[in-house]
Amino acid sequence: MQSIVWFSGPSAMNLIDVIPYGRYVEIGCNHFDEWRSVEHIVAYDRQILDQIDQLKPHITYWTQPKWLRSGWQLIPKQHQHIGDSGQLAVQLSQQLGASHTYIIGCDWAVTDASVQDHWYTFRDFKPGKYSNIKDKWLSCLDQSQITWVHLEQQPWMRNYMH
Repeated sequence: MQSIVWFSGPSAMNLIDVIPYGRYVEIGCNHFDEWRSVEHIVAYDRQILDQIDQLKPHITYWTQPKWLRSGWQLIPKQHQHIGDSGQLAVQLSQQLGASHTYIIGCDWAVTDASVQDHWYTFRDFKPGKYSNIKDKWLSCLDQSQITWVHLEQQPWMRNYMH
């Protein structure tokens, strides 16, 4: 099984209607099912779980241990440097047994914008999308099992391209 993890960077919108359905297990972050049908939704922040009040029967919803609630599944084993839904979604892909994961919409160091910014009104700030903590997390991933799909190679990707 191969998977696609849809991050929420604006570049995801360039491919949202291009990739055919049914060839991959698709995992979206937060409210990503607004734009594309996916099999799994991953939410890291409690406030996002609060916003998703109608669980769709064809989607499996996942979160971290401290926010687990009825209708949501637990992603039990987490790397210590995971701090957002995209990272948690990659972890889920690996735990589901994906032989390869394609990550789309990861715009770290390009922009801190998200196609889901309208859902993040609970924050008083726009968090940076790339940090040293995320770099540590990236260094722990088996990069031979991951393809970063982006229209232009980003500087941070240089250490993780194969």
